[in-house]
Amino acid sequence: DVSDSMLFASVDKLKCEYAAEAVASLCFAILRAGDSAGLVMFSDRVVKMLPSKSGIKHYYEIIKSLSDPKLYGGKFDFGKVLKFLNSSLPRNSIVIAVSDFTGLHSGWVPHLEVSAQKFDFSLSLMIRDPLDNNFPKNLCLCSGNKNNVQISLELLRSEDKLKIWCSLRISGYLDAFVSWPTL
Repeated sequence: DVSDSMLFASVDKLKCEYAAEAVASLCFAILRAGDSAGLVMFSDRVVKMLPSKSGIKHYYEIIKSLSDPKLYGGKFDFGKVLKFLNSSLPRNSIVIAVSDFTGLHSGWVPHLEVSAQKFDFSLSLMIRDPLDNNFPKNLCLCSGNKNNVQISLELLRSEDKLKIWCSLRISGYLDAFVSWPTL
């Protein structure tokens, strides 16, 4: 995710800098293991795509793209990028999305259901700033269950404490439950 919200920081680094370091580390480990890795940088559109390849030269192409400030900025539309990935990546790919998921709208859920059917594994890594945790005092519930894909996300705020619960179950292969108490 290279959208505008990733260009924010209340600490020493921007969220996009943390994300770039995480992506670079993952790519290095994948390529070092002899597998191939690709890169899709997105906002409300695909900004840059490097098809999956292997080798050190490809790693440097990924680093060069992650370091290019001209590729950052724009709105956020996770549904569009999932739709793009579903139509352009080969079956059984492994997909890792790195984002703050700020501005996530409900239109992404059907595309995630397609991803769950098509790809071997899909993982999301959330990069957040401490100030991102200042949610309004309300309850927001988003959940879905179709074709063996079950997603649920709850944001609860009470007594000035925020807890986020996220659970994901895809066809029985991936079952995760995460709870984050905030500072």
